[in-house]
Amino acid sequence: MKKNIFSLAAILALGTLSAQVRTVNSATNVSVTNSPAFIDASSNTTVNGSSNVGKGLIFPRVDLSAMTAFPGVTAGIPNSFPTRFDGMIVYNTASSGTAGVGSTQGTLTPGYWYYENKTSSNTGGTWKPMSPATSAVANTASNGLTLAGNEVKLGGNLGQATTITNNGNALNIAGSASTTTFDSAGNVGIGTTAPTENLDVSGTARLRTIPSSGGTVMLTADNNGVIRKQALPVASAPALKANISSPGISLSTTGPAGYSNTGFGITIPANSKYMIQIYQILRTANANYQVPAGQSVWVQATLADSPTATASSADLVGGQYFSGNYSASMSLNMMSGILTINNTSSNAKNYYLAVRIGLVSGGLNTTLTELGGSATSENQIFAVPIN
Repeated sequence: MKKNIFSLAAILALGTLSAQVRTVNSATNVSVTNSPAFIDASSNTTVNGSSNVGKGLIFPRVDLSAMTAFPGVTAGIPNSFPTRFDGMIVYNTASSGTAGVGSTQGTLTPGYWYYENKTSSNTGGTWKPMSPATSAVANTASNGLTLAGNEVKLGGNLGQATTITNNGNALNIAGSASTTTFDSAGNVGIGTTAPTENLDVSGTARLRTIPSSGGTVMLTADNNGVIRKQALPVASAPALKANISSPGISLSTTGPAGYSNTGFGITIPANSKYMIQIYQILRTANANYQVPAGQSVWVQATLADSPTATASSADLVGGQYFSGNYSASMSLNMMSGILTINNTSSNAKNYYLAVRIGLVSGGLNTTLTELGGSATSENQIFAVPIN
């Protein structure tokens, strides 16, 4: 960049102009009162009418590397170099090194240089080149920029990690058919200048490589097109139904008081949790029997770990019992309930229905038959897997 700053401090002093400067075809220097221009070389009609005469300003030559001091004159006062040579222009002949006085921007090369001094010292300034860029002060472009002549263009190889801070402003890259936007919130929009998600695509999208196995999630899209990660559904374990083959047992309402195992059960797979639904008919062997008025019996049931066990299984989760009532005027009644089994063992396990006579009212004296037996189709055990 050329900097057109001129100082005549080192070129001439008005009182001795004729001894220091030669002007073309003129023996005298004419002053112009209150002229805004300190020197006017454009008003010479003879020079203006010639193609070859008086067409340039020739500066003194100087080897800045050999220039070790400014003239021994008073400087820094209003009428004697008040700017301490700030703006002084020279034509330098040195092709290497640095200036002998003041600092130097880069390395000296032949051409025009100016002295920039904003300090209070004559030697506190810096010599800077005004000539076209040379190898010593050449413009360069890197890290994503390319130099084409004197023009720096966007595009090129990144030579280091690079961060562009948007300071609250969006960056839009407009194409012929689409726009890519990096908004102030860090969202990226493709085909939209107002992205609302980290990646917002208006139009079709393509994922060229997606793992085909080993994953535990899948991608889903809601009604607004927002893609989310969702766990793959676990393959459902089968619902189970017990196969009843035993005749069941009979229990008298007069005793015994403890649980009796019916031998009727269901097999639960290893490392699984199931909800067990149990249905059991309460009735006597006499199809015409009805419970007398004012009499009843409360029957309880549980699941045991073996066909001979009478205690509730330790694998039961939550409630351990279910029950049913056989009361006045009933010929039969359905006892049903739900229990939860969590088989944490590495093997499938059988669980068996155990029942007992609970509270007897009104002196009821009868016998309940086919508890856990196959003769009655209503007797069933179902199991449904749960998490």
